[in-house]
Amino acid sequence: MSLQAAKLIVVHITRGIFFDILYFPIWWITRGITSAVKISVNWMRHYAHRFALLILLKNLHKPMFGQTDWQSRIISFFVRLVQFVVLTAGWIVWCAIISIVTLVWILMPFFILWAIMYQLTLVRTPPFSWWL
Repeated sequence: MSLQAAKLIVVHITRGIFFDILYFPIWWITRGITSAVKISVNWMRHYAHRFALLILLKNLHKPMFGQTDWQSRIISFFVRLVQFVVLTAGWIVWCAIISIVTLVWILMPFFILWAIMYQLTLVRTPPFSWWL
């Protein structure tokens, strides 16, 4: 490998790294947040589909096992109602967890930047001082 080729490689890699460092905040605010929100919404939809909440709601008044007497209808209604309530509560907890994780993921670079500025004594308030 010639010296000129090595210089070209180093310049190309340096420009790439420099561009990536400068482009990262722009990407984070535009495509990164959009991607994170889309993934979170897809996870929430997936678990709603996995728990079959809409199907449970549609079949709430239908008798289980094809038995049409009034006792079976009452039993199946309450069984499906309890199942719907429990699965909906689980889905709400899952959505809350996903929302919190997404929010932390979105806000993390700002807290990291705040911590760096605090270490360089550009900011006097330490990050997470409200937590301590």
